[in-house]
Order: sequence, then structure tokens, then C-alpha cells
Amino acid sequence: MENYFEEKENSSIVIEDKEIINSLVKIINRAKQKQGQIGRDPDYKIEIGKETYLLWLEEKVVVMAKEKDSRTFFSFSNSAIKQINEMVQQIEE
Repeated sequence: MENYFEEKENSSIVIEDKEIINSLVKIINRAKQKQGQIGRDPDYKIEIGKETYLLWLEEKVVVMAKEKDSRTFFSFSNSAIKQINEMVQQIEE
């Protein structure tokens, strides 16, 4: 993402690997929802089916929010954070 509202030009990645998609959906479904705001622009925008999520990604912290409701965000366990980071690395290769 360029900023909260703009994507970087030619930065879209389509994930067609069903294993990655299913793993990501499972991780999201197990996440804890919390209220609050994220103090910086998202790193990624992810579209899964009809839902669009914003993703903030760091080595030890991963936060995700639905684009339509960015005041409710998902927090993840340490193992889920590791999985998400590995998935993103795999996708970017």
C-alpha cells in the first residue's frame, strides 16, 4: 500500500494457491477481535472472496482489519504471526 487509501502501482498479487488461501482463512477465523485504531498506513490489502482486509505486517506483530471496519482489528497468536510472515515471503518470491 502507498498509504491508507492508495495502492502502489502494479503491486497487486493474486493468490491462487488453495492451500495458502485455506490456511489464511483458518488463521483469520481463530484471531481475536479487538477495538482500536492502527497508527500507521497498512502494508498490504488482501481480498478474500467478497471481503477486503488491510494488513500491517512486522516480524513479531501482525494486525489485520476489514477495510469496511478498520476500528475492529484482528490480533494473532505467535504461531499465526509466524505462519502469516512465511506466507507473505512465499507469495513475494
